[in-house]
Amino acid sequence: MTRAREVSKLITATGDVGIADKIVHTGDTNTAIRFSANDTFTVETAGSERLRIESDGNVKAKVGTQYKGFTLVKGNGGTVAQLVGHGSDNDEGGLNLWDGNVKKVQILANGTSYSNGGNFGVGTDNPLRTLDVNGIALIGRPSTFWATSPDFYGINNLGSLGSQGSYAVDLTSNGYRNTSGTWTSLGINGETGAAKVRLNPAGSIEFKTDSNKASGSSVSPTLRMRLDSGGNLALSTSANNNPVSNNVVGVALRTAGNIITNMMSVNAPHQFRRNNDGDIIRFYRNSTTDCGAIRVTSGTTHFDTSSDYRLKENMVAITDGIDRVKQLQPKRFNFIEFPENTVDGFIAHEAQAVVPEAISGVKDGTEEQEYEVTPAVVDEEGNLTKEAVMGTHTVPKYQAIDQSKLVPLLTAALQEAIGEIETLKQRLSDAGIA
Repeated sequence: MTRAREVSKLITATGDVGIADKIVHTGDTNTAIRFSANDTFTVETAGSERLRIESDGNVKAKVGTQYKGFTLVKGNGGTVAQLVGHGSDNDEGGLNLWDGNVKKVQILANGTSYSNGGNFGVGTDNPLRTLDVNGIALIGRPSTFWATSPDFYGINNLGSLGSQGSYAVDLTSNGYRNTSGTWTSLGINGETGAAKVRLNPAGSIEFKTDSNKASGSSVSPTLRMRLDSGGNLALSTSANNNPVSNNVVGVALRTAGNIITNMMSVNAPHQFRRNNDGDIIRFYRNSTTDCGAIRVTSGTTHFDTSSDYRLKENMVAITDGIDRVKQLQPKRFNFIEFPENTVDGFIAHEAQAVVPEAISGVKDGTEEQEYEVTPAVVDEEGNLTKEAVMGTHTVPKYQAIDQSKLVPLLTAALQEAIGEIETLKQRLSDAGIA
């Protein structure tokens, strides 16, 4: 290399200084600033290019033969931050933040990003948790969204918040606690935990549990309760909210105000208890009219209907008891469903002509009844994917009888008969016959 004349003083130029190739450090000839091409210059150390500024303003750091990024080093030599290139051609950007010799934050344009130190805040400069979001967090669904999709969140290997298809959201307990109290995890993506809550896009919420988890069963939890889009609550293993029409054991609480119960065993479907004498159930018509109650006393049950004189008017004695009783037509018969049982009773519409208040309904009456047109669709795990389609059809509305309503008439007839008997006895006595 041909050297220019050495100058020990500062050179001051009033115009441009032309340099053909590079500026070299005296005494360290492999350290230089080089003008390698038009509108480009580079910085070299140890004879190799380390930094390049190109005509488009891009700044590149070079390691070996590839441009990889920048490293910021603190005073004692430890790495503080790095702007890096990664990927097979180092054409994907990244950022590393260090604490001493430990990398705490890694952000990659296409790869694994993480934060491994302190709390991380979004929308706040004072995060109180590992991830503190002040605002609405939107989590996009994976491309493999259906039955084999991964969960969105793993909760410390104890559960997950995610989706398994049909745009539903699941909260799953991915494990179980055995009889000794030991927790067994089935992994972040486990689907056979002891409990699951599913939010279906059709508007229903399902609750699932598995009582066999205490023994380590790996069977998916069973549907136990379902709140449908109409607000009806069903406690059963069926996606249908009517256990009677679906012929499954369960209880349904309907928004219309009715309760539907189906219990296919010897146990009583409804059991009531209180620790003293009093009402078990009280009945009202409209909002304030008290119509009666079922109550208990020591060892007995009372079926009460309202009878207070203060509730009544136009009270007259029954004077045609015998005539009306003679119009009643008691029968012996069996019900079609139970041909083996012969019983005594009345035909409703026949008794209705004599004591109308004892009979409900009308002869040959009908009503519209809800039924399942097509059943609900569930996937292989029993998760609802499509609501059942319900319809209505005309069915018989059978008449019924409250035989207790016959008691006043029978009492009046008996009193009339007793009166006649007593009159006849007196006449016989007067005639000296008796």
